[in-house]
Amino acid sequence: MATKLLALSLCVLSVCARSDPQKGLSSTKRSNKLKLNWAAVGGSWISGVSFDAFGNTNYDSNTDECLRDSYSYPALIAQDNSWVPNGKEQQFQFAACARSKPEKMIDDHVRSPSVTLMQAGLDTWKLTDVLNFCIFQDQDKDYGVAFPSAVEEGECALAISNARRSIEGSDDWGVQYEIHNEIYNWWNIMGAINPDYRLYVIGYPDFFNTVEDATWCNNVTFARNRKTGQMLVMELRNEINILTQLINDKIWKAVQVINSGDSRVKVGFINPKDRFDGSRFCEGGHSLYDQYFGTKIKFWNRSPEQVVIRRNNNYQFREPTEDERKKWLETGRFTGNDNEVDIITTHNSTVPGPPSQDGRPGWALRAFLPNHEGHKMIAKEIMDRLRKDLEPTHSGVFRGNEFNG
Repeated sequence: MATKLLALSLCVLSVCARSDPQKGLSSTKRSNKLKLNWAAVGGSWISGVSFDAFGNTNYDSNTDECLRDSYSYPALIAQDNSWVPNGKEQQFQFAACARSKPEKMIDDHVRSPSVTLMQAGLDTWKLTDVLNFCIFQDQDKDYGVAFPSAVEEGECALAISNARRSIEGSDDWGVQYEIHNEIYNWWNIMGAINPDYRLYVIGYPDFFNTVEDATWCNNVTFARNRKTGQMLVMELRNEINILTQLINDKIWKAVQVINSGDSRVKVGFINPKDRFDGSRFCEGGHSLYDQYFGTKIKFWNRSPEQVVIRRNNNYQFREPTEDERKKWLETGRFTGNDNEVDIITTHNSTVPGPPSQDGRPGWALRAFLPNHEGHKMIAKEIMDRLRKDLEPTHSGVFRGNEFNG
């Protein structure tokens, strides 16, 4: 239904007529209504990560391997007209692409939106390394001493130190340089076309609950080896949340610098972190099962969506039962069938069904990104802000320098 509804949205750009319709571009019938042209750019956080083997989460056919998800927050916003002023008709351009940076989308896709939602900075703070060395540890290797340790640094501690250095830099700017350039280069091109152009950069919520009622999580691991893997101790959870807060601070400072340099610039920062209260990893009263399955958590974890059984050269997909999910938590497999495929760690691009990127299925790439409930919360936060900034009675008012994070 979501895909069908989104197919009715208009193509925002003059470039649309000559672009591949499968690259996130939307089109609709001509209308005499006034249009609100807007776009979504950035990587996997804003594109969502389509994963369903039956195509139910695909925004498009994924021929460009951008993994756009029909339940991502831009797609949800495009279905909701409550934030659009004066009864205008949305013209939506879904240019976001997993693992891509915004500036790479200018020439190929977006030309003339009046509003853009941007996700910036995600790939600049080495989050993937922290997740691989501190959280999932899915390689058959020795990761060194567990975090924290006063004796020596294991691979987890090194990953956290490297991420912090990457963010902060030696001159207190760190990744702010790159984030600043991403934002400014985008606005500089779009703002030159439309003097009323508005750009909103979206922040990142904390991943973990770190209040004292979450001590149960100190003895839990998301690592592949449940016996020797890094435990989710409070110190680790605090460190990862601090990295998130640091990257938000860098984004916010970049927005301030850009807005202060030119009175015409309208760049805003929206942080949906409060929307995730009570639904992060390691909440009090939750269980290990809740961290992977169900609706209590608003982030994906590294768990497959369907059981995959290989029979000769054919693959069968089906939903796991409740008992099979519990078995997966204990063993990493849903069944005792030797032909069950470990879809999370496989790099075999020949497995048909799930949308993939570079041979990795969406199931394996979506971990620690917002799940569908998380995208709903982000969409609500953004639409609340857009209603205020685009309300006709507030003509000329822009809340770019408000910090809600």
